[in-house]
Amino acid sequence: MQLLTQATDNAHNASAALNEAWRLLCHCDDGEIPPCTGCISSMEISKWAGHTFVRLATKRPQYTSDGIEALEEARADWPRGARRGSAGVITASARIYLANGDLYQAARHAADAVRIATDTGSARNLTLAFAAQSATTTRRHGL
Repeated sequence: MQLLTQATDNAHNASAALNEAWRLLCHCDDGEIPPCTGCISSMEISKWAGHTFVRLATKRPQYTSDGIEALEEARADWPRGARRGSAGVITASARIYLANGDLYQAARHAADAVRIATDTGSARNLTLAFAAQSATTTRRHGL
Protein backbone atom coordinates (compact mmCIF):
# COMPACT_ATOMS: atom_id res chain seq x y z
CA MET A 1 0.00 0.00 0.00
CA GLN A 2 3.02 2.26 0.35
CA LEU A 3 3.22 2.37 -3.45
CA LEU A 4 -0.32 3.73 -3.62
CA THR A 5 0.29 6.30 -0.91
CA GLN A 6 3.37 7.65 -2.66
CA ALA A 7 1.70 7.70 -6.06
CA THR A 8 -1.56 9.51 -5.31
CA ASP A 9 -0.48 12.88 -6.69
CA ASN A 10 0.76 11.53 -9.99
CA ALA A 11 -1.80 9.84 -12.23
CA HIS A 12 0.71 7.75 -14.15
CA ASN A 13 2.43 6.49 -10.99
CA ALA A 14 -0.93 5.83 -9.33
CA SER A 15 -2.12 3.79 -12.29
CA ALA A 16 1.12 1.79 -12.35
CA ALA A 17 0.93 1.16 -8.58
CA LEU A 18 -2.69 -0.02 -8.80
CA ASN A 19 -1.87 -2.32 -11.71
CA GLU A 20 1.06 -3.74 -9.75
CA ALA A 21 -1.15 -4.31 -6.70
CA TRP A 22 -3.68 -6.26 -8.79
CA ARG A 23 -0.84 -8.24 -10.43
CA LEU A 24 0.63 -9.15 -7.05
CA LEU A 25 -2.77 -10.18 -5.70
CA CYS A 26 -3.04 -12.80 -8.45
CA HIS A 27 0.28 -14.31 -7.33
CA CYS A 28 -0.34 -14.33 -3.60
CA ASP A 29 -3.99 -15.33 -3.30
CA ASP A 30 -3.44 -19.03 -2.75
CA GLY A 31 -5.91 -19.41 0.08
CA GLU A 32 -3.04 -19.49 2.56
CA ILE A 33 -2.82 -15.76 3.36
CA PRO A 34 -2.19 -15.37 7.09
CA PRO A 35 -4.76 -13.17 8.90
CA CYS A 36 -2.08 -10.62 9.82
CA THR A 37 -1.63 -9.79 6.15
CA GLY A 38 -5.30 -9.55 5.38
CA CYS A 39 -4.65 -6.30 3.54
CA ILE A 40 -3.69 -8.43 0.56
CA SER A 41 -7.22 -8.72 -0.79
CA SER A 42 -9.29 -7.33 -3.61
CA MET A 43 -11.38 -5.49 -1.01
CA GLU A 44 -8.34 -3.64 0.34
CA ILE A 45 -6.97 -2.89 -3.12
CA SER A 46 -10.36 -1.48 -4.12
CA LYS A 47 -10.35 0.63 -0.95
CA TRP A 48 -6.89 2.02 -1.69
CA ALA A 49 -7.80 2.52 -5.35
CA GLY A 50 -10.76 4.57 -4.17
CA HIS A 51 -8.56 6.66 -1.87
CA THR A 52 -6.12 7.16 -4.73
CA PHE A 53 -8.84 8.28 -7.13
CA VAL A 54 -10.28 10.66 -4.52
CA ARG A 55 -6.92 12.41 -4.35
CA LEU A 56 -6.48 12.39 -8.13
CA ALA A 57 -10.03 13.65 -8.76
CA THR A 58 -9.36 16.85 -6.82
CA LYS A 59 -7.16 17.95 -9.72
CA ARG A 60 -8.42 15.70 -12.50
CA PRO A 61 -12.22 15.20 -12.44
CA GLN A 62 -12.02 12.42 -15.03
CA TYR A 63 -10.97 10.07 -12.20
CA THR A 64 -14.24 10.38 -10.27
CA SER A 65 -15.98 7.52 -12.09
CA ASP A 66 -13.01 5.20 -11.44
CA GLY A 67 -13.09 6.20 -7.77
CA ILE A 68 -16.83 5.63 -7.49
CA GLU A 69 -16.47 2.19 -9.09
CA ALA A 70 -13.55 1.16 -6.86
CA LEU A 71 -15.30 2.29 -3.69
CA GLU A 72 -18.58 0.62 -4.66
CA GLU A 73 -16.63 -2.63 -5.08
CA ALA A 74 -14.91 -2.15 -1.73
CA ARG A 75 -18.21 -1.43 0.06
CA ALA A 76 -19.86 -4.47 -1.56
CA ASP A 77 -17.00 -6.76 -0.49
CA TRP A 78 -16.49 -5.27 3.00
CA PRO A 79 -17.33 -7.77 5.76
CA ARG A 80 -20.40 -6.81 7.78
CA GLY A 81 -18.54 -7.32 11.04
CA ALA A 82 -15.73 -4.92 10.14
CA ARG A 83 -17.70 -1.77 10.92
CA ARG A 84 -14.77 0.33 12.12
CA GLY A 85 -12.86 -0.24 8.88
CA SER A 86 -15.93 0.46 6.80
CA ALA A 87 -16.08 4.05 8.06
CA GLY A 88 -12.95 4.90 6.06
CA VAL A 89 -14.36 3.39 2.88
CA ILE A 90 -17.67 5.21 3.37
CA THR A 91 -15.88 8.50 4.08
CA ALA A 92 -13.89 8.10 0.88
CA SER A 93 -17.18 7.42 -0.91
CA ALA A 94 -18.56 10.70 0.43
CA ARG A 95 -15.48 12.52 -0.83
CA ILE A 96 -15.61 11.00 -4.32
CA TYR A 97 -19.32 11.78 -4.69
CA LEU A 98 -18.59 15.33 -3.54
CA ALA A 99 -15.88 15.58 -6.22
CA ASN A 100 -18.45 14.29 -8.72
CA GLY A 101 -20.98 16.92 -7.64
CA ASP A 102 -23.52 14.40 -6.31
CA LEU A 103 -24.26 16.20 -3.05
CA TYR A 104 -27.10 13.86 -2.06
CA GLN A 105 -24.86 10.76 -2.17
CA ALA A 106 -21.98 12.66 -0.55
CA ALA A 107 -24.20 13.75 2.35
CA ARG A 108 -25.69 10.26 2.76
CA HIS A 109 -22.27 8.58 2.89
CA ALA A 110 -20.80 11.25 5.19
CA ALA A 111 -23.68 10.84 7.65
CA ASP A 112 -23.24 7.04 7.61
CA ALA A 113 -19.50 7.41 8.20
CA VAL A 114 -20.06 9.79 11.13
CA ARG A 115 -22.58 7.38 12.67
CA ILE A 116 -20.26 4.36 12.32
CA ALA A 117 -17.20 6.26 13.57
CA THR A 118 -19.18 7.49 16.57
CA ASP A 119 -20.51 3.99 17.33
CA THR A 120 -17.05 2.40 17.08
CA GLY A 121 -15.21 5.14 18.96
CA SER A 122 -12.62 5.79 16.27
CA ALA A 123 -11.31 9.34 16.65
CA ARG A 124 -9.41 9.17 13.35
CA ASN A 125 -12.44 7.95 11.41
CA LEU A 126 -14.67 10.49 13.15
CA THR A 127 -12.33 13.36 12.27
CA LEU A 128 -12.25 12.32 8.60
CA ALA A 129 -16.00 11.71 8.48
CA PHE A 130 -16.74 15.12 10.02
CA ALA A 131 -14.42 16.75 7.48
CA ALA A 132 -16.31 15.08 4.61
CA GLN A 133 -19.64 16.07 6.15
CA SER A 134 -18.48 19.66 6.63
CA ALA A 135 -17.20 19.90 3.05
CA THR A 136 -20.51 18.55 1.76
CA THR A 137 -22.55 20.97 3.87
CA THR A 138 -20.38 23.87 2.74
CA ARG A 139 -20.88 22.96 -0.91
CA ARG A 140 -24.64 22.46 -0.46
CA HIS A 141 -24.95 25.96 0.92
CA GLY A 142 -22.75 27.45 -1.77
CA LEU A 143 -20.11 28.64 0.67
